[in-house]
Amino acid sequence: MKQGLILAGEPMGLLIAQSEGALGSVTGYDLAGAGAGAEFNVAVGIARLGHRVTYLTKLGEDPFGERIIRVLTENGIGNEFALWSAEKRTGFCVREVVDTVGAGTVHTAKQAAAAVDAGATYIVTPAYNPSVIEWCLAHDVDVIPGTVTPGEIEGSRTYGIRLCKFFPAAAYGGTTTLKALAGPFADVKFLPTGGVNLDNMIDYLALPNVAAIGGSFMTPDKLVAARDWDGIAAVCRSAVQQMLGFQIGHIGIHAKGRTEAEAITDELCLLTGAPKIDVDGAFFAGTIAEICANPLPGDIGHICIDTHDMPRALAYYARRGIQLNPEHVFRDEQGAVKIAYLAETVGGFSIHLRRV
Repeated sequence: MKQGLILAGEPMGLLIAQSEGALGSVTGYDLAGAGAGAEFNVAVGIARLGHRVTYLTKLGEDPFGERIIRVLTENGIGNEFALWSAEKRTGFCVREVVDTVGAGTVHTAKQAAAAVDAGATYIVTPAYNPSVIEWCLAHDVDVIPGTVTPGEIEGSRTYGIRLCKFFPAAAYGGTTTLKALAGPFADVKFLPTGGVNLDNMIDYLALPNVAAIGGSFMTPDKLVAARDWDGIAAVCRSAVQQMLGFQIGHIGIHAKGRTEAEAITDELCLLTGAPKIDVDGAFFAGTIAEICANPLPGDIGHICIDTHDMPRALAYYARRGIQLNPEHVFRDEQGAVKIAYLAETVGGFSIHLRRV
């Protein structure tokens, strides 16, 4: 007789917010396909790996209870020990959407299904695996296939995929190989992992065909073993700040006309020894300050924040709800943003990003 596992727990209906943000600000929710509850999710995952599972629980006679039984049945999980209550209702929980969570090192379609049931919204494979790709596409789940050769990249393209993992990156030529792949695969972006670290991450991120990077350097073994999640979060924040390279570029002073702007500049140059630079309606006292003669946002002046990765800096702000002032976004000849003022001011100063 085939041995199996009996799990007991309290399953719940699961409502997931339709947008990011605090629950109080969300206007709609979607009913998750499976449900919630630690033991319930474990039962589904183990069953999809091919093991015999029976689930013991008590449910209310309501739509959530009926849905949970249907999920158990669809996954071949025994429910002969499930009891019903006419007085009590099946519980449910509401989940915020804070960030997109994916699952990596997914080798099989069963693992992909279990990961999605646990909350993953995209799948990353360690290598090129058509069976996982096809399962994800059939279930409307984003997938980033592992690739390392032109043949694997081309195979991914035949599925309509334009974002591929490049692994192991360092062992297969790193940035040199990625530059070479940019020619024949101009429409493909890459996620390099394997040998990527704090020392070389900027080199990878500077390539136009690199969408993002990954690596275990953000989850040090020592911190994982100690379950130091705050420490891991701090490492990740540090990596993000290194990627963006935020630093104060200069302070802006808003003068009342060109004559006043030039007089202020002369004083600052005298005090600091900085060179006086005249640029299109504004003066610079070296790199210390910009003295503007033309009207700009900010009652007092502005603060320039430099970044060496403008697209990712704008995305970083957007995810935090920080909006731009659309009337003061300036682009170069290729249409890329080079200066962008933020909508909000701080202490009478406007803030703008500058690409360096």
